[in-house]
Amino acid sequence: RLNKEGISTLRIAGDVPSNPRRPDKDERAKIIRQFKDDEDIQVLVSTEVGSEGLDFQFCSHLVNYDLPWNPMVVEQRIGRIDRYGQKSPVLHFQSLVVEGTIEDRILQRLYDRIDIFQQSIGDLESILGSEIANLSREFYSGKLTTSELEKKVVEAGHVIERRARDARELEERASDLVGHEDYIREEVRKVRRLGRYVTAAQVRAVLIGFLEINHPDLVLQDIEEGVFRIKLSNQLLHDIEEASQPDELWSVELRMRSKDGYLYLTTDGEKAYNNDGLDLLNASHPLVKTAARSLEGLLEEPVARVGSLLLRREDIEDDLQQGMYFMAVFVVTVQRGNNPDIPARRYLETVVCAPGETACFDGDSAERFLHLCIEQGEEHPEREVFPPLPIGSWRALQSAARQRKIGRKEREELENQSLYERRRRRCIDERDRKLGSAKQRLQTSMEAGREERILNLNRAQIDAVERAHAQNIADLDLGLNLEVELQFQPTVICAIEVR
Repeated sequence: RLNKEGISTLRIAGDVPSNPRRPDKDERAKIIRQFKDDEDIQVLVSTEVGSEGLDFQFCSHLVNYDLPWNPMVVEQRIGRIDRYGQKSPVLHFQSLVVEGTIEDRILQRLYDRIDIFQQSIGDLESILGSEIANLSREFYSGKLTTSELEKKVVEAGHVIERRARDARELEERASDLVGHEDYIREEVRKVRRLGRYVTAAQVRAVLIGFLEINHPDLVLQDIEEGVFRIKLSNQLLHDIEEASQPDELWSVELRMRSKDGYLYLTTDGEKAYNNDGLDLLNASHPLVKTAARSLEGLLEEPVARVGSLLLRREDIEDDLQQGMYFMAVFVVTVQRGNNPDIPARRYLETVVCAPGETACFDGDSAERFLHLCIEQGEEHPEREVFPPLPIGSWRALQSAARQRKIGRKEREELENQSLYERRRRRCIDERDRKLGSAKQRLQTSMEAGREERILNLNRAQIDAVERAHAQNIADLDLGLNLEVELQFQPTVICAIEVR
């Protein structure tokens, strides 16, 4: 009908094949790309298959041809265009409602009352679900007149409004009690200042290092600002397949995403989001994982962990005195409890010894120094004639690493104890709740004069609650054990000249 009216239209539905793993067979994705790229096409008509998981942030209008019973479906549809990457300052949502229908009499009135089109309803999901289900049963029962049903709608609106108001009040009180905004802001600033994140330059450096060692004939070819490509040679695909786990189809997926034998990449998240033909190169990308796993093998030799760098004072903002610094990065492992299924945590502890001293930087200063070396350091031009590490500096680095281990253990023990107390209180509260219900059932059965078999069943339920609680507490007690180990051999040891 739309096409006949001169409105160019495409359509997706359940009968249009979708195969994300095979782009050449994915008809649904092809239609969506055509809709995005062809300026002459104005409308995409979709069944419910388009309400979840698809991105239409390049659109600014959404028309609900039908109004679903579940308001969450409406919210999901809105989320297809009201999402990251949306450029339009105003979004338009229209819902078509036929006069005299169920939607006109009930749903539209209820949706309007709770401002479904004016606010996000994520907080109301659990409330709405039960109320809509009750209204649906009432309507289809046929036992209510239209006026009685509309009265039910008004009552449901009151219930939803009251529960939503209570939820908002609770949230406001909780934020007043927590008051961690300043702490969180300071942590974010510390992450930025100390470099506790993987930068785009570092990701590229890992990949380039891997290529130089394993595939010297391959290079990252710059296409435009922030966009580059790499040729997927058979040997590179073989290495990717060798590095992947049995359930990881890295080489197959990359080959399917390639064009003319090249994989197109970017480290810019927004560019990757807006261009289906670009892979986002980050720490989780198969190429970077392959490179990291390959380089790990090279670092097994201690000599490969030794480096020499030059930091030029004019390139950095920090006030560092000239001279030779020595830096080591150690691994500290924290294992909670005796359960091998609980994964151990691994931390990097950076230790830096200042020129001509045996004293070391504090933890944050050492981390900042490491970040500067990664970002601004260059290979020392005289690295072949570097002096050996002075024994006094090495002992200072070791001593500082041991102190870091002690500090780490103290912090972990405090956190572990706090976590234990919270979980123990939750266990006790859960036990008391279940025990109260079980004892109430026993009391009711006794007052009703139930037979002994029923009473024994009620008593068994009480015993089961107590046994389960005792086991939960025993499991928690095991988690109190804490082992902290320092790996004696440093992951990195480096001499840095600040000039």
